[in-house]
Amino acid sequence: FLGEQIVAEAARAQVTAGSAEVFFRAGMAFAIGAVAGSFASSLQRAAAQAETQALEAEAAARRAEASAAQAAEAQREVSAFHAAVLADAQPEHLAETLRHTAERVAHELGCQALGLLVRTAGLAGEIAFTVAGVHGDPGYLLGQVLSPVADPVAAAAMEGTTVVAERDAVAPMRVGDTVVGAVHERVPDGTPDAARVEALQTIADQLGAVLEATRLRAEQAATVARLTELDAMKSDFVAITSHELRTPLAGIRGFVDMLFRRGADLSPAEREEYLGIVLTQTDRLIHLVDDLLVVSRVEGNALVLSPVDVDVRPLLAQVSAGLGEDASRIVVDEVSGAPSTITLDADRLIQILTNLTHNALKFSPPSEPVRLRWSAPAEGTVVFEVIDSGAGIPAGEQAMIFERFRQRGDHRSHTEGFGLGLYITKLLTEAMGGWIEVQSAPERGTTFRVTLPASRPQPTPARPSAAARSD
Repeated sequence: FLGEQIVAEAARAQVTAGSAEVFFRAGMAFAIGAVAGSFASSLQRAAAQAETQALEAEAAARRAEASAAQAAEAQREVSAFHAAVLADAQPEHLAETLRHTAERVAHELGCQALGLLVRTAGLAGEIAFTVAGVHGDPGYLLGQVLSPVADPVAAAAMEGTTVVAERDAVAPMRVGDTVVGAVHERVPDGTPDAARVEALQTIADQLGAVLEATRLRAEQAATVARLTELDAMKSDFVAITSHELRTPLAGIRGFVDMLFRRGADLSPAEREEYLGIVLTQTDRLIHLVDDLLVVSRVEGNALVLSPVDVDVRPLLAQVSAGLGEDASRIVVDEVSGAPSTITLDADRLIQILTNLTHNALKFSPPSEPVRLRWSAPAEGTVVFEVIDSGAGIPAGEQAMIFERFRQRGDHRSHTEGFGLGLYITKLLTEAMGGWIEVQSAPERGTTFRVTLPASRPQPTPARPSAAARSD
């Protein structure tokens, strides 16, 4: 019995000990589980936080990439703008500058096709645009002229505001309210976005300023050249006037003084000779003053023409007779079919033919004749030709002989005269609705050809040509 009690007590002790161990292990497991659960929750929270941070980092990376792209685009636009700003406004280099500018702007903006258009005048004076710069294939070639009537790009440029249509964006170059050109971009796919269109317009505005600066520089250069020319002409006028007026005045004064002091001692023949010289020099002065008055009237648009019916043969005889002793050297030729009567200002025609014939006599050998010919090569016109056999006019001087104060050879070492004869002849011919031509070769003589309307009444007052007015 005692043994059984000991065994039972031992068993209870073992059970008690086992339960404690179970409880301990269960407690440990619970503690471990709690720790593990807490750790797992922390891991989940950390993972979620890490995922959020990753998404934020990815978004930040995308924003940074977009910002970098925008910065790069802005940098390209700035570079393109600088290319436009730095374009040289020298008129003589404008064409080359615009070609290089088109390439530079296209490169900086990444354009596949871009063109620079400059406003010009078409064949009939209408508004047109000339392609001054091109990159890629915008649909036209360098130097091509685009009409707003037929070309949509040119028509868009005339709108005065940026036009975006399908693959094209056209930004006008404006100076005030005037369109002076345009920048055109053609994209391969889609339509240019708003930022690109704004950049194109900014560049177009700058290039418009460049074109305006070029125009102002050209006008300034033309004004300076014109003032320089006027200053030289003034010097020539003073020098020639001093010489041409002083010579006859000196002769008149000398012979009048002689007649005044020694008139009683001179024979009638001597007095007649001296008075004849005075009369000749006076006529010379009157002729020089008349030339200056004619130039002033024609250039001032104050010349009044008086067209009348004129018999050609008596008029040509009057021209010959007016040349005095040299009249015998003039041979008048009438071509078959030439009109015997024409309608024009007879006095002005006489002045024209007298100037030309006098020049021909002066520059021809004394033994050679000068031919005065008239014909009617076309209906409604009459042509007068003055033909000499003199030394001729070099080709390089033929375009200059109709200028004011210009004579054959060096106009400063001139012979008698103002050098206004051919200039006046050209002015009067054009004022009468005609034109004058010259044909000449060294040692083969010269032919001046004046073409005039034969019967058409002339306007009053008459206007010289634009070329004559500009001169």
